[in-house]
Amino acid sequence: MPTKLLVRHREIAYLERMRNSGISRAFTPGGNSERKAFAVGIVVLFCLALLDFSLGEDFRLHSLYLFPFAYIAIHCTRVPLVIFAAALTFALQGTVLFFYPIPLTTKIVSTLVSLSIVCLTGGLARSLRKTLVATHHDATHDALTGLQNRRSFDNFLEAEIARQRRYGSRFSLLLVDLDRFKELNDERGHDVGDNALRLAAKALKQSTRDSDIVARFGGDEFAILLPNSSHADCSAICANIIRNIEEDMTVAGFGVTASIGSTTFDVEPDSPSRAIKKADEALYSAKARGRNQFVSM
Repeated sequence: MPTKLLVRHREIAYLERMRNSGISRAFTPGGNSERKAFAVGIVVLFCLALLDFSLGEDFRLHSLYLFPFAYIAIHCTRVPLVIFAAALTFALQGTVLFFYPIPLTTKIVSTLVSLSIVCLTGGLARSLRKTLVATHHDATHDALTGLQNRRSFDNFLEAEIARQRRYGSRFSLLLVDLDRFKELNDERGHDVGDNALRLAAKALKQSTRDSDIVARFGGDEFAILLPNSSHADCSAICANIIRNIEEDMTVAGFGVTASIGSTTFDVEPDSPSRAIKKADEALYSAKARGRNQFVSM
């Protein structure tokens, strides 16, 4: 494996381990909700200020204020909340410092140092947030279409099977393959093929619900997970996908349609691979029957 690709895989694996760690999740974007993170951070800031004031000058806790502030800066998407937390952190540090029996010049210098550290911490925390969010997105999404990638989809499918096993729900699984895509790609070039893939991804998203998971499996094959969907729901979505892809491709001048294999699980499958295999068998049947149609099994 090339060195750059190996390093990238290691980065992705590290990020997944970090997100799954109970301690690290506290400082990973998305590990906690924005509202919860902001509330917890503010409470901890006030508790630290009270403790700092009670202990007095001999036990200065100024550096500890940065932890709840960084926690807020990493988890909150809204910048005004981060600015408010920064101002509050600086204000609490300055207020406690004001009551210390130390010379005025020392108070002024310490206040300026505190302001600088708060600004630096905020900047680093926001930069870290941006990097982690981008890395996680790259690790779970297909670069060309913006859909979930195979690895991410497998995780969603595994979680859905576990949820079904626990709560007795049902779900449907679709495998979508573009008909005559290879001919289009060979005859008109990869740029046209890429445009067709993006167009298909857009049609898939428009044909499904917000709660559905749409992924690119690779090449011209896509997978869709439909939580809490009956056989009738699944068939209706399949019909929409067939129609929308054909219409969009025709308008774009691409001679491409779609074949779909689908299956609805009222009882959880033995494993994700078994579920995918069953949907793949249905897709094979749709191809064998003449394409541009769906088969449910």
